[in-house]
Amino acid sequence: MVVKSIKERLVSRHHVAVAETGYLELWQRAELSVVSVSGTRRVLQSQLEKIQSELENNYSSELVGTEMELIE
Repeated sequence: MVVKSIKERLVSRHHVAVAETGYLELWQRAELSVVSVSGTRRVLQSQLEKIQSELENNYSSELVGTEMELIE
């Protein structure tokens, strides 16, 4: 339920796509991938940094790490 609520919150607040992409066979662990498209790198990077910050601020006890990759 926690993973589902995180996914729904990110989608509704940031208008991004979110998918579970790892640890699908484990009950107490999840890997989420967030995807967005923008016309400019600056806008996209700002959006992803806001999401990263939100996750770190709201789920710091559950969050193991974050990673960001921008593809042009």
